[in-house]
Amino acid sequence: TQEAFSFIQESAYGPWLMGLVAAGLIAYAVYMFLMARYRRFT
Repeated sequence: TQEAFSFIQESAYGPWLMGLVAAGLIAYAVYMFLMARYRRFT
């Protein structure tokens, strides 16, 4: 993973791509939290 992140960071759009990856991970975490909180098991 270290090499993958360094590859992304060194590209021309590195900071933007890292921000996009971070935003995606945060959005996924919020989605999973909401699924765990409000999911009904019947």
